[in-house]
Amino acid sequence: MNDPTAETLPVEIDIPPCPAVLGEITHLWQQENPDFRQLAILIQQDPALAAAVLRAAFRLSGKRNSTSILQAIQLLGLARLQQIALHVLLHAEFGIPAGVRATLWDELRLAAQWSERLARRFRKVPTATAYTVGLLHDVGIFLMARKFPNYEATTSLARGNPSESYTLIEQRRHQVDHATLGYYLARRWGLAEPIPMVIAAHHEYELLLDSPDERAHLIAYLVIADRIAGELVGVGADHEYGKARDGIAELLNYDPEDLDAFVEMEIDIAADELAKHR
Repeated sequence: MNDPTAETLPVEIDIPPCPAVLGEITHLWQQENPDFRQLAILIQQDPALAAAVLRAAFRLSGKRNSTSILQAIQLLGLARLQQIALHVLLHAEFGIPAGVRATLWDELRLAAQWSERLARRFRKVPTATAYTVGLLHDVGIFLMARKFPNYEATTSLARGNPSESYTLIEQRRHQVDHATLGYYLARRWGLAEPIPMVIAAHHEYELLLDSPDERAHLIAYLVIADRIAGELVGVGADHEYGKARDGIAELLNYDPEDLDAFVEMEIDIAADELAKHR
């Protein structure tokens, strides 16, 4: 990847500013006694976000008509509210640019859900952090597609290469990679570490063995979650799981074959859950 600590990118790319409502959520999260009423007023000004917040509250409580935005915020909590806002605001900002596969938003949503599930299972990192990393890790793809008209060809090359780093292929063709751009967006949108650095390093699988810390676990869960998401949306598996497999197995104390069996079991569970909600 490019150096994420550099002050400037090697190419000129516009990183969108943090939306006001997300900045307010982040600001309130840092306060001892946050003003939820002020936040509710701000959310009500964005119909798509307000609807998403109410839907999430209904799924949690089962009470559709008696829940206001303020009640929904209190029910969901700021961590879950930030996740909802990120999904809605990112989708509003980027949509589906030319050169990006139509399933990517579904892949990111599923990657977030399954990263969270794996974090809950292995108990090495906060589940909210794992969810946010899963949701944001490939957001740089949207920025790459906006900037480079031939980015779709780059994606095909990178997904089809069984050994070379995905981000190195991007750098060779465009002088920048999606992981670095995702890092810059996460920082500009006010997300706390380790989220930006994990996004920057999520294709650096040597970290699974060299630095078996929180960042390594987040990367491991993300690779597995991406494998599951790819199977569920029908794009199939790329080579990233294969590149990371041995490192993940050692980090999580699995034999590689047992890890494969575990991943296949998780794919089956995810497919069953998806079928129930159709």
